[in-house]
Amino acid sequence: MKKQILAICSMLIVISITVALSYFFYSGVNAQIPYAQPTTANVTIMGHVGYLIVNYTPIVFTPIPSGSDNGLQPGTRDNPKVARTDLRPNDKTFVRVSTNSSSNVNWCLYINGTDVNMTLNPIYQYIPINNISFNTSCNGSYSAPWPTKRLSYGMQEVCCGSNKIGPRNFTDIYFYIDIPAGWLNQTYDGALWFYANGTSTPAEDNSTWYGTRGSGAGQGNTSAIVRQYIEFSLGWVPIGFGTMTPGTTSNASVTPAPAGFPSNVTIGRATNIYVDLYVNGTNLVGISGAALTACAGSPAQMNATQITYANTTMGALDIVTAAFYKTLDWSRTGVKEGATTSNCLDTVTGPLNTNWCGNWYKNKGMSINGTVNPSDITSYWNITVPTQVLCGEPTPAGTFKGDISFKIVRAGRLPDVE
Repeated sequence: MKKQILAICSMLIVISITVALSYFFYSGVNAQIPYAQPTTANVTIMGHVGYLIVNYTPIVFTPIPSGSDNGLQPGTRDNPKVARTDLRPNDKTFVRVSTNSSSNVNWCLYINGTDVNMTLNPIYQYIPINNISFNTSCNGSYSAPWPTKRLSYGMQEVCCGSNKIGPRNFTDIYFYIDIPAGWLNQTYDGALWFYANGTSTPAEDNSTWYGTRGSGAGQGNTSAIVRQYIEFSLGWVPIGFGTMTPGTTSNASVTPAPAGFPSNVTIGRATNIYVDLYVNGTNLVGISGAALTACAGSPAQMNATQITYANTTMGALDIVTAAFYKTLDWSRTGVKEGATTSNCLDTVTGPLNTNWCGNWYKNKGMSINGTVNPSDITSYWNITVPTQVLCGEPTPAGTFKGDISFKIVRAGRLPDVE
């Protein structure tokens, strides 16, 4: 009986093991069923002009101040943009235009702008937009000399076609300004804009940089200061009196020309401020003949006051008899009102004033604009030859020579100070 029970127990153990092995084998086969399959991912990149980056603005044409009268001279051309390192340490003589890193197409660049207006009175006077010109190599695609173009209200091509600019590239643009003759001593401000578009067909993208004018003088994207300037020239000189005898009076010679009857001072068109004109003279000194050694071996001298002058601004005066001539006096410079009526410092009718040796005012009013500029001043000269020279000797035969000087200064300023 005991043997039979043991045999049954052994059979149960074998069955249990068989079931366990069968389970693990089934699980291993089940893990091989999943597997991967390939597919595609698509993306289209559009042509894109990134936003414009414009460096080294504003465009300032006025040099770094180096004196009391700062600015550009009227009547000059092609004054370049300057590097105003005193205002911006990294400033350059050009403007650099580029696109940001997202740009991936070739692009064209265009520019337009405004007139450069007088800050204090923009309605009265301005520098026209086409007085500003520019050139560039288009990042090297133009060979020297680079073509120069004028700005305008409408878009002007800077770089395009065979001179287009590559992606993530730039071009350096140089600017120049012409200052009209006679333009007033003021600050002038303007603005400009840049426009870029891609060169694909059709152009898919574009970008604009807006230049806005500042709120104060010299704060525009284009800015220039015109300095005070006086331009003048002498005509119908030298002043010659011909051959005379002691104790006689004569006008300057009419012939041969030029002989100083009259002489002429021209205030040039570039002058942009009101001015006063002064005249002065030196003694006449012997340079030949007996006049060279008449005074104990030294040249004889006649006083400058022997020469008198009149000009057409005095009105209807008798310039032949010298009744209204004014006397030169080189020793009386800088004297103001209160001088006697016997020398060149007196006050007479008409626009003459006192000071150095008289002055004439340029035409007043807001007509100093380079086109309306009354400028010619004619003067008539007279001399009385003394019977003796300054050293007390009788006036000797020979040639005498002296200098007559003209000086033009800002209205109301003293000629010995300016």
